[in-house]
Amino acid sequence: MDFYILLAIFAITLLVGVLASMIGLGGGFLMVPILALIFDLPVKIAIGTSTLVVTFVGLSSAISYNKKKLIDPGLVIPLAFGAVVGAQIGAMSTLSISGDLLKRLIGVVFISISILMALRKEKVNEGPYRISKSLLLVSGLLIGAYSGLLGMGGGVLMVPLLNLLGAPIHFAVATSSAITFFSGFSGATRHFIMDQVDMKIGLIASLGVVIGAQIGPKIAVKLESGTLKSFFALIIALIGVVMIIHP
Repeated sequence: MDFYILLAIFAITLLVGVLASMIGLGGGFLMVPILALIFDLPVKIAIGTSTLVVTFVGLSSAISYNKKKLIDPGLVIPLAFGAVVGAQIGAMSTLSISGDLLKRLIGVVFISISILMALRKEKVNEGPYRISKSLLLVSGLLIGAYSGLLGMGGGVLMVPLLNLLGAPIHFAVATSSAITFFSGFSGATRHFIMDQVDMKIGLIASLGVVIGAQIGPKIAVKLESGTLKSFFALIIALIGVVMIIHP
């Protein structure tokens, strides 16, 4: 692949990492449309490569949160077990679904995410919390399947879900980062076996997003979060529409 194309991938994913981390997202969920629409990768290769990016983003974030002692093993273990199994199922499902249908599914998910972001209000939880292990296991399984099938980390779904179930928002975000690593690694492994991962692009994109994710929060503290989230929700909705109608 041409050096300048790889440089462009790094630059764009660096920007993605900056922008996504400014609103508390890792940026992995934007990788599929970027790789498919801008760099014209087949959608299944874009999905598989995105799972590799998601793995590194999740690992980087989880390490940071673990240093702050925000990783709760009681949440992570059942969620991770379910997510690892679910990601395998999701990744293998791409073999029986056409690329066009996958693009449309991603478009629908993006539009749904934009609505969720626009309407979501964080629930303030204080004191101890208990969440059913069975519920966590099933939640991990479903979000893992979503991650493996569509190449996204699942944090945009997992964070509000855990928060709604009673986990304080900072623990929900930290736990989501850890699960993103487990589901991403599981899905990336399966996609690699199925020859659906472009390793060169994946590693360069991972580097860009991880570096960008370290920069974004430093900018975000200077901006009004509500306006930022509304603007980002609009951009995500537009991407979703493009994914649906793009030939």
